[in-house]
Parts: sequence; C-alpha cells; structure tokens
Amino acid sequence: MGGDRATRLQRQLPARSRLPVQEPSPRPVTARPPSPRTVAGWILRRPETLTEPEQLELNTNPEDAPERALPQMPEPVRAMARQALRRVLCDGSKLARRWVDSSTAAEWRQEVQLILRAFV
Repeated sequence: MGGDRATRLQRQLPARSRLPVQEPSPRPVTARPPSPRTVAGWILRRPETLTEPEQLELNTNPEDAPERALPQMPEPVRAMARQALRRVLCDGSKLARRWVDSSTAAEWRQEVQLILRAFV
C-alpha cells in the first residue's frame, strides 16, 4: 500500500523535480587496500602485537616478488640509511630501549647490523 502511494506522489511531481533512480553499481564493492602508513605501522610493530587479520595482510607470496633484483639505491639515500641504522645501534638509543626486549636485544642488534652491512 505504501509503495502505491509513493508511486502516485512520484507521478504528480514535475519531471524536473524528480530524483533520479539509482541503478546498482556494475562494479562489485571491494575492500580498500590498507594505506602505506598503516602497513608501515604493521611492519614497525612487534609481530606478537599484531592481530590475526593484520598478520594475514602482511603475509607475502613469493610469486609476488620482483623477477629481478631491485636497483641499487643512490648513494645519498644509502648514506642516510647507514646514518639512521648506526643511530639505532648506538648505546643509549631510545628506539632500541623502547622497541626491543632485553631477552631479544642481541638477536635484534645482529639483524640490524646485517641490514647496515647491505648499505655499505
């Protein structure tokens, strides 16, 4: 009954004041990918603090890797990376103290040193 009333009212309105009928979208609605800032946050957090959906988002497929090695970074970028990593590794680094448990500090330090060697 209510639908009939709406139809009659729609017919009584002048054509220019009628609202267009919205057709369903031809494209399926998909979830938006996470923003780069969000992904960076996941990478920088400790793995055990990630939720299960976040861990699934970060899982990588080896087939998604580039076919060739990435080109070497320009020297100014490499120099900045070395400087930042050395700051993190220095004694008294706030980042290291706040981010790394004392139980895993030695292992973490070795991994960061390996990354540093890649920039030398």
